[in-house]
Amino acid sequence: MRSSSEKKLIILIIIVVVLVLAIAGFILYAFLSNGNNSAQNDMNFQMYNDTTSREPVVVGNNITQNTVVAVENTDNNQTQTPISSKTDSSNYYYKQLSDTAKKIYDELKNHKEDMKSGTYEIDFGTEFNSILSAKDGEEILNEEYQSAWNAFSYDNVDLFYLDISKISMTIEARTEGGTTTYYVKIGPGDYSSYLNSTFANKQEIEDAEEYIIDIRRQVMDILGPYDNAMKIKVVNEWMIDNLSYEDREGNNNKYNLYGAIVETKVVCEGYARMFKYIMDGLDIPSILVSGTATNSDGQTELHAWNYVELNGQWYAVDVTWNDPVVIGDGELTDSQKSKYLLKGKSFLNDHEEDGMISENSMEFTFPTLNNADYIF
Repeated sequence: MRSSSEKKLIILIIIVVVLVLAIAGFILYAFLSNGNNSAQNDMNFQMYNDTTSREPVVVGNNITQNTVVAVENTDNNQTQTPISSKTDSSNYYYKQLSDTAKKIYDELKNHKEDMKSGTYEIDFGTEFNSILSAKDGEEILNEEYQSAWNAFSYDNVDLFYLDISKISMTIEARTEGGTTTYYVKIGPGDYSSYLNSTFANKQEIEDAEEYIIDIRRQVMDILGPYDNAMKIKVVNEWMIDNLSYEDREGNNNKYNLYGAIVETKVVCEGYARMFKYIMDGLDIPSILVSGTATNSDGQTELHAWNYVELNGQWYAVDVTWNDPVVIGDGELTDSQKSKYLLKGKSFLNDHEEDGMISENSMEFTFPTLNNADYIF
């Protein structure tokens, strides 16, 4: 028989082994639990700004973020068309223009950098002489110019530094020996500059661009592991958390990308321009859409939103209406944040497209929405 001291030693060894196993089990459980939690993290960083100055665009970007890991979609039961080639949405509206309007658009794009001076003139010389020499030539060219500008501003959502109301096309007629020749330019016209009043010079514009580009780059880095549908969903929620709707008089940037990303106070067009800008960076086909929308009170008003292409099908996203004003201390529910997220033709029950982006322009067309909503 074993002595009493031997029995005590055996019992002690057993107790130590049990304790070691228990501690190891606890550590393993904690590790696995943390892994599961991190897999559910959403993109979570804030856009910092100072509404009293333009300082945010020249200082280092102050962004905090969680680690984002891949999120797998649940089975999507709707029929999807395998994607063979994506739509190039970078020139979606350009492709609808006439040859004349395309010439104007091309020059606007070629001199996009030059226009940061606020005074640069795009000189077409006598390019449109034959049109202007014909009956109603000036009216025809004005429509071509307006169509080109509408397409250019809808395809290029980063023109926040330009004040469109101060840009004009001027036509000069020179007559010599009974022959009239027409010269055309696009520039500031009677204004000293066509820059948005927020910016005094090219350097301030480029400081703002650097800040905006950096925000998008971080979004792209964080969302890298996601599939496109989940990228769209996370961007929608991130914008809701960071932007606020503001239609205040005197807000020069409420319609543009600067107002959305830097000042974070915009109307529907600002939401839509920012969404397309982020989608462009993520290489997800997206376009800006304008029209009217009717709210739950039966009020119809001008509105802007986006269409995106997934798996060869087009869906609607209205981040503005996914971010309604909450009265009281309540918070938006998940269903409110996604009410107008990746919707099919049902979206048109309270939204109506309008291809006449402005007066004196051609009427643009939009993609046909998928019959069914996208199901995550």
